[in-house]
Amino acid sequence: MTAPIRQAVVLAGGLGSRLGTLTAETPKPLLPVGGRPFLEWVIGNLARHGVADVVLTIGYRARCDRSTTQAATGACDSTARS
Repeated sequence: MTAPIRQAVVLAGGLGSRLGTLTAETPKPLLPVGGRPFLEWVIGNLARHGVADVVLTIGYRARCDRSTTQAATGACDSTARS
């Protein structure tokens, strides 16, 4: 039997230049999809499948992502670096 997956890495960085003006004010992982930020959908589905630890790899506008992600998910690792 295989052990359940408990950790995941989400690649959420980059400028989002192909999304045009949608990313002028909002980082692409936080763009709304179905009334919620896309990243919230991803993290929620990971949690639903038993993933307890999620690492977000972000760079561009990381401070904005971190504060908004913390508000959306209620979690932000204090060891995160920008």
